Amino acid sequence: MHEMATVDGMMAMSQITNLAIPANGQVRFAPGGLHLMLNGPRQRLTAGRVVNMTLVFDSSVKQTVSVSVAAR
Repeated sequence: MHEMATVDGMMAMSQITNLAIPANGQVRFAPGGLHLMLNGPRQRLTAGRVVNMTLVFDSSVKQTVSVSVAAR
């Protein structure tokens, strides 16, 4: 996970190791803000493709989500 922020007038990206989500809350991932970054995907990612990802929470709960690849 990464986040974008303006630092000294320039956009900067920094890695996030933990993200607190309040009970019954939600977090929105979006360009220019919080986002997931895939390192070394096994298949080519093209716009419209759906990728299944498994999220692992501190409680050891795992949740698989389907994410659509968007064009930049």
